[in-house]
Amino acid sequence: MVRGKIELKKIENANRLQVSFTNRRKVLMKKANDLSILCDADVALIVFSNTGDELVGMSFSDLVSLESQLNDSLLSVKDQKVETSRLQEKIALEENQLLRKQIESMVGRGSSGPQRMDLTIPQGPRNRARIRKSDGSIGRLKSQLGKEKEAEDRTPCDNSRSASVF
Repeated sequence: MVRGKIELKKIENANRLQVSFTNRRKVLMKKANDLSILCDADVALIVFSNTGDELVGMSFSDLVSLESQLNDSLLSVKDQKVETSRLQEKIALEENQLLRKQIESMVGRGSSGPQRMDLTIPQGPRNRARIRKSDGSIGRLKSQLGKEKEAEDRTPCDNSRSASVF
């Protein structure tokens, strides 16, 4: 036999309301306890009754302690988030510097013959956008080097001077 779906709306009957509240609170407490045992987690559950009954099992000092634990946890999460973003920024800067050095070394040997692209870029979802951007930049750089090479071939060059465009 299948249980019917219950329409969620406020219960008007005071007796039925109290019985439902008590039963659902017990089930909620059991689920929180199960979660704590199964996952070895600290679970805090605060349930206030609309009848004004005192909170069972929690004193003022327990609430202050709970507030302190929550604040400490929030600060820890914020610190981890900041540290992670700093680390990601540092990695991005190091990758940028590596790519700049590789491009500069390619430009340095620009007029000596055919170019070979030996860029090693770490693969990953974060780097795909960077790769697309750098592909466009490298294409423009190749185009510029090709134009310089054509200009050198067309005009007689004085070997005593050399110009670099960058």
